[in-house]
Amino acid sequence: MGLTFKENVNDSRNSKIADTIADLKQNGAHVEGHDPHLTQEVVTHEFGIKLVKPGKYDAIILATPHREFKELTLDKLRKHYTGKPVLIDVKGILNKEEARTSGYVYYRL
Repeated sequence: MGLTFKENVNDSRNSKIADTIADLKQNGAHVEGHDPHLTQEVVTHEFGIKLVKPGKYDAIILATPHREFKELTLDKLRKHYTGKPVLIDVKGILNKEEARTSGYVYYRL
């Protein structure tokens, strides 16, 4: 979630999440992206993945803290997991202790 270079813009140039996506794909992960500021054409060209509305996933990387994502709660996010929720919150926009006590496997950089 969040593919742009910085929050609340539609500029994907120099986005570090591209390296993460490449590493995940190289290690066999199926990766999809969600970014309300980008088009499918840009996401396919820049990242080589499909732009989707949030579905069901094994893990979610919250990479760019767009204002739309700051409205997320852990309860709202939980419905997007196939099993135990694994969340990597790159910018730390969600409460770490609340996530862990709510049963999330939670990492932040």
